[in-house]
Amino acid sequence: MIKRIAALLLCVFMSLSVCACTQRVVTTTSESFTTTDVEESSNMDQTTTSLTVNSSDTTSEEVINTSTSKISSTPSKEPVSSEKTPDFPEQIKADVPKTFNGFYGDPGIIVSSVANLWSSDYVNCTILSATDLDMKIKMCANKGIFFWINMAYICEAGIDPTTKQMKIQPNWRENMQKVADTVKQHGAWNYFLGWYMDEPLLNKFTPENVYMFTEYNHFMFGKRYFICFAVEGIAPECYSEGIIPKSMSKETTKYLTDCAYDMYWDFDKWEDKYKKINSLMKSRVPDNCKIWYIPWAYGDMDSATNTEKPNMKKMAENEERYIKHLNGMYNFLKQEQNPGGMFTFIFRGKDLNFYGIEEMVQQGYWTNYFDLVKKYGKELVENK
Repeated sequence: MIKRIAALLLCVFMSLSVCACTQRVVTTTSESFTTTDVEESSNMDQTTTSLTVNSSDTTSEEVINTSTSKISSTPSKEPVSSEKTPDFPEQIKADVPKTFNGFYGDPGIIVSSVANLWSSDYVNCTILSATDLDMKIKMCANKGIFFWINMAYICEAGIDPTTKQMKIQPNWRENMQKVADTVKQHGAWNYFLGWYMDEPLLNKFTPENVYMFTEYNHFMFGKRYFICFAVEGIAPECYSEGIIPKSMSKETTKYLTDCAYDMYWDFDKWEDKYKKINSLMKSRVPDNCKIWYIPWAYGDMDSATNTEKPNMKKMAENEERYIKHLNGMYNFLKQEQNPGGMFTFIFRGKDLNFYGIEEMVQQGYWTNYFDLVKKYGKELVENK
């Protein structure tokens, strides 16, 4: 299960300019999921300042409660701004690779003593959080690194204590527009692959919420949308703890372009289960959806305390176990008709209370594993 820091913050409200477009309203109830075409005037923010957030601005009255019966995927009607749409610089030209390789917790923003991935020949993409984007986008564009931007800071507003569901920031559309404008201001639109969400159903979004976000992106930005699902959210027949009441379907993934799932089990023992999950996931996403795989590279359970605290010695002894998982994920990817890439989890683990590749290699462990990661990464970057 991919862990991440769930800091939930709000972005500064911005002036708006108008553009007309056809959107779809998503109407949801506990029993049904329907869509209807409507014509709306979309009032989107076109300012160019980088995204800033302040969690203290959020109150329970200001956020969208996902337990309500209707969720609209059309922009809210706001007064039209008199400001002109800003002039963006010419966008840097870039040919989007056919396959990608990256790391969760990549060291691009913080210098790593283990590897400078930003100057490597085995990394060509990363995932950015929607904070301090000016610096991050500049680095990506300068190094030729393609990037996804995580939706967490853009749309999350904390769990509703009554419904136990994720509340949605009321200005999530404006936040997306502000991020998009920041990317354009740096000329990096062609390096911006699209938006990313991590285990949204496990994080208490509904399938209808996912549909709403992906549909909005499709019509407003035309970028890709990548989700890494918890297995229970996409293939509950294979693994379920009863946490997710409703999993994804062909209907709710209509506008999804890239997908993966994360499961870190011994590959040689559970290969058949992995294959079944692959099949079920692909049956519930669009036929042209790009498929990604997530190799296992993080702290194992500490057998001495039976907790999630990683045991570096145990991890070092079980290097072959991780290599088998890596090989399995890579071989799956090579068999895909529409491959997306690999995102190994994780490079720098200490910020998430894990040990990752960086921590292991610093102690002289996992050299064989890391050499193989680099080999496969180079093949993907070169699309061999």
